[in-house]
Amino acid sequence: MDWSVESLRATGFHAATDVAGPKWWDELVGEPPAERMSKPREGIHRDTGPLGKGQIVLSISPIRTDWVFSARPDMEAGLPIVGEYSEVSSDLLGVVQRWLGVCVPLTRLAFGAVLLQPVSTKEEAYMRLAHYLQGVQIDPVGSHDFFYQINRPRSSRVGIANLLINRLSKWSAIEIHRLAFDLAGWHQPAAIRAPAGEAVHACRLELDINTSVGYQGNLPAPHLPTLFEELVDFGMEIASEGDTK
Repeated sequence: MDWSVESLRATGFHAATDVAGPKWWDELVGEPPAERMSKPREGIHRDTGPLGKGQIVLSISPIRTDWVFSARPDMEAGLPIVGEYSEVSSDLLGVVQRWLGVCVPLTRLAFGAVLLQPVSTKEEAYMRLAHYLQGVQIDPVGSHDFFYQINRPRSSRVGIANLLINRLSKWSAIEIHRLAFDLAGWHQPAAIRAPAGEAVHACRLELDINTSVGYQGNLPAPHLPTLFEELVDFGMEIASEGDTK
């Protein structure tokens, strides 16, 4: 059962607030951003541009940097899917691995993902979730609004002593309707008509795989690329095998 990508994220928490981040896009992405916003006084910078089948956003603040890969705003209506994970993940991962070689010292590192599996009905979505959540009893017919969240930490294996990895997963089923609007005058609200077309259903898995806040000091710079690979591997293990210890 393959997951499709709604979004992928890499996050680094800075050890200091003086970040020379605005150069990162130009050095790592390979082409100028489509949009650039900068507030030097606040230490905020944001670049946006196309990458592969989607778009990538680089957001920098004094305390953290986020690289987010997601669907482009002009995509067709329906599920906000960039593509199959196996096809599109290398676009973001390549940029992040290069960034980890030049980034400022980090105290924490995280990998995040929002993954979808399209299905035909709510009941089918619940049966898929039951496959991944063997320890949870799910009633596909007699229940609604299912949501399950759990963190199963593990020790890192990349050679950083006393480093714990949080493996947070959130499981749910979603239903999307396309709405039709009747636009009125400026002094009247728009009227919502009946949903247009069939509802779209999917299983949704949100992952947040991150180094524990309890780790003391900066993460060793030489280990950052391997550490990020470990975070990604933990996330994909959950996506493949479900809620495992």
